[in-house]
Amino acid sequence: MMNGVTLDGALDNPGAPLTFLEISPTTAHTATVILLHSLGDTGQGFEDIAREFRNDPDLQHIKWILPHANFIPITANAGLHSRAWYDVMSFDCDDEQDTTSMLRNAHLLNNLISTELEATNIPSTRMVLGGFSQGAVETFVAGVYCNHRLAGFASLSGFFPMPNELKSLASQAFWDAPFFIGHGLNDRLIPVDHCDITLELLTSLGAMRSTNDWSRGITFIVYEDGRHDCPTEELDDLSRWLKAVVPSRLSS
Repeated sequence: MMNGVTLDGALDNPGAPLTFLEISPTTAHTATVILLHSLGDTGQGFEDIAREFRNDPDLQHIKWILPHANFIPITANAGLHSRAWYDVMSFDCDDEQDTTSMLRNAHLLNNLISTELEATNIPSTRMVLGGFSQGAVETFVAGVYCNHRLAGFASLSGFFPMPNELKSLASQAFWDAPFFIGHGLNDRLIPVDHCDITLELLTSLGAMRSTNDWSRGITFIVYEDGRHDCPTEELDDLSRWLKAVVPSRLSS
């Protein structure tokens, strides 16, 4: 375990800026969603989902930014290079974690967020960061280090890594943000117990469970037929959550 978690060492070799796929809105751009892919995938893994969501009249105002992680060697895959947000020592998520890469990508994602905000008139409170699997884990790390108050964070089949080290570093804006946390009950790669631990951590630090108002607190749903995937029911719930946290009609 680490005695402290800082960006300093990770920035000795920050790596190339992230490239990404962009899906433009079909109406006036008033919100942005950044989704992070899983191990070995690319931003294109979310392209069909983003385009399907864009067909919904209540989500046509969203620009989708789908970053591609840089290539790194993966220890658990005999050192073969894959696009990944961090190295995987083994496929037991309780094992040692590649904190340097997690922090390096948190920095790169922070830069991506800042660049997007500077290039548009969209406030940070109309931007969502989320991901699936490794991308969900990286979402939590990037959220802790984010310099901006975002509209919310979405974790699909992920967990909050390094809780003892990271929880003291997050701003109140992070803990106060809405969270969507979805997980398959039959997920064997990241067991649902890790999702339960994430929920306990968030609630212990003041975050509240959502009830009828999905625009606040933690929306936490376990899918009985879900595995390590994004079932249709989960995507429907994510769509509903996005409509709550970045609605098409701006409040006056």
